[in-house]
Formats: sequence, C-alpha cells, structure tokens
Amino acid sequence: MRDEGTEKILEKLLARLHCDDSNPYASLHRQWMDIVGVDLIAHVKLADVKGHTLVVEVDHPAWSNLVLMRKKQIIGRVRSAFPALDIKLLQLRVTG
Repeated sequence: MRDEGTEKILEKLLARLHCDDSNPYASLHRQWMDIVGVDLIAHVKLADVKGHTLVVEVDHPAWSNLVLMRKKQIIGRVRSAFPALDIKLLQLRVTG
C-alpha cells in the first residue's frame, strides 16, 4: 500500500526541481532507451543538450560508429517526441 502523503511530497519536490513531465530535458532522459534502442542503451549515454545539439557519450569508438549510422534516426525521434527542443545536431564523445 502506498503512502499518499509521501507520494504527494515527492511529486511536489520533483515539480520544484523541474523533473516532472513539463520539463522536456527530464522527459528526454526518461525516454532515451526508446530513442536509441535496446541494443545501444548500455553503451550510449545522453550527456547534455547544448542549444540545438544532443551531446552523446559512448564507451568505445565502435559504438560511436553505430550511433553515427543511426544519427538521422536518433535526431528524428528526438525532434518528433520533443519538437520544442529543436534538436538539429548530434555531437559524440568517446569516454572509454
């Protein structure tokens, strides 16, 4: 059984931190697996959104090649789900 008082407090806290569904950045992070796919999610991390650019980190250069092959698809999915972000570019960083 849920404690409704705790749930309400948590909802208020998340809203104050702008971590609720009204924040497209928070929603983008929550939907990242659907955007990049199950096969990439363990190796591809959404690091940041800078202006109109997604900054994506990969843990090995081989994964960066796969991301580059799917770049248009990834940007298209983000633009479709979050048009307000107006994402146009994808920047890659290799961290491993």
